[in-house]
Amino acid sequence: MLVLERVRTEVVSLPTLARVGLVILVIGGLADVAAHLEAAGHADDLHEHTTSELTAHLIGFVGMVVILLGVVLDGVRRTYRGRRDNRSIAPTGAHPTPRT
Repeated sequence: MLVLERVRTEVVSLPTLARVGLVILVIGGLADVAAHLEAAGHADDLHEHTTSELTAHLIGFVGMVVILLGVVLDGVRRTYRGRRDNRSIAPTGAHPTPRT
């Protein structure tokens, strides 16, 4: 149970867009497993990929891109917010010290 609680805590702390991307990635992963299991029955077509396999890979790729976009946008938003907060606190002519 401790591992599941830790995973839940980590997922909840992700930015919203990254969580959406994670859901898309999981759906793509499940679709990929299903597509490869379905294709395993057609052993004579080893060199050709089915449309369902390619679609599942595309869904997984889209999920990865959405996760990355969510993390980058969250970082930009936090950076912009931090700079804006520092400007409002610093007296005129003084250079604000960066927060670490």
